[in-house]
Amino acid sequence: MRGNVTKFFLFIMLCIITAQLQAQMPYSFSATTGNSFSRLGAGTAFTWTTTTANDEEYSAATAIGFSFNYAGTSYTDFQVSTNGFLRFGTNLASATATDALSGVLRQIVAPLWNDLAVTATATDITYLLSGTTPNQVLTVEWQNVKWNKTATDPNMNFQVKLYEGTNNIEFCYGYNAAATSGSASIGLSDNTVIPTAGQATGKYLSLNVCGIAGARVFNGIFNAPDSGTVFTFLPVTSSTPMTGSYTVGGSTPDFATPSLAAMALNQRGISGPVEILFADGVYDDIFYLINVAGTSATNTITIGKVSGSPTLSPTNGSVTSSAPGQSAGDHVIRLDGTQFVIIDGINIYDNDLNITTATKFEAGIGLYNSIVAGTPSVLSGARFNIIKNLTINMRGLTGAFNSGSTGIRMGTVGSAVTDTNVTNSYNMFQDITVKNIFCGGIKMYGHNGENPDRMNQFQR
Repeated sequence: MRGNVTKFFLFIMLCIITAQLQAQMPYSFSATTGNSFSRLGAGTAFTWTTTTANDEEYSAATAIGFSFNYAGTSYTDFQVSTNGFLRFGTNLASATATDALSGVLRQIVAPLWNDLAVTATATDITYLLSGTTPNQVLTVEWQNVKWNKTATDPNMNFQVKLYEGTNNIEFCYGYNAAATSGSASIGLSDNTVIPTAGQATGKYLSLNVCGIAGARVFNGIFNAPDSGTVFTFLPVTSSTPMTGSYTVGGSTPDFATPSLAAMALNQRGISGPVEILFADGVYDDIFYLINVAGTSATNTITIGKVSGSPTLSPTNGSVTSSAPGQSAGDHVIRLDGTQFVIIDGINIYDNDLNITTATKFEAGIGLYNSIVAGTPSVLSGARFNIIKNLTINMRGLTGAFNSGSTGIRMGTVGSAVTDTNVTNSYNMFQDITVKNIFCGGIKMYGHNGENPDRMNQFQR
């Protein structure tokens, strides 16, 4: 998701993400359209290490020109790849064509991470330091990009901007066209060291670009952001924990989309019981919660409805897996290391527009343990959650065959999990209908050691 994750988890499904112990990606997200795109013109060329000319190349470490604080760590150097990403620090050792914001390659800023190529590396990927201290801006530009590298002609231009002092990040998009047999990740990953891809779902922010041109939903990426789009990521240093009732959708909502509500919970945590109530309707979006701070048996999070039958029906899944799990497959709802959450009456329907296996979603709901701090890894399990009164229709045999289509997937990752706090236990599933799956209606895996997954219950 994408990387995994916000679709807005910012996954820009926005897939987003996460909080205490730096369990959350500490950035807010916004998108604007209709902006002008200004090419650099007189940018400076990078020094490149070449595997395949104009294709698999990565730069030598290059000075930012100022100290830039990214996810709590200050950096003075960065490297770039022909494959559409920037990495802070000095030890990038591969162009890394496979996009994975949830993977083990960290400190990534990715305006369009995929297997890309350019026409001429020396002139098509450049940088420019502008302004004067303390208000300098570093702009890195990729122009004449082929997405993916098999495209006959260039079909993308984009930039990353880093702002001194504020530590803001912008992705700016110029000319774009449809990808040629490609998908991509757009978003951020922090510097948490993880041993296995997908274990730190709260440590990256990933966007999915859904909807139609001119009416995008930033919810793997098969669609490019429209020309003139700017994504802005602002550091979040502190915020007031949530408490009380909030609405999603409708005429005057607190949150326009489900993923924005999830991002707020992930980043702010809670200080009392919280209700997130969806207005009736169909939402082209996902909902990921990651180790939300402040939950307890008293301070619960209820994801419910105002009325009707609100349905999550996202488009543009980004990966394909016959065995969805923590680090594989697209999920509509994920609870990663999240506790004391009640999901009541929010239906899931694989969107009719997902007509290829790659764009279909593999799992309706996933519950997993997740790394919330590393080295050494500190994990949190999905525990004491209640999911009830909903229908999951994965349409596994409709539109395109999806061998991985699964209703609910739950499991603990780790070779030596001996602490019940990091396993997925004491969850309740009640009055759930699962339809049109192929891989499994409910699939569970865990550990049978000293403290295994335990006391998960299914009731009708």
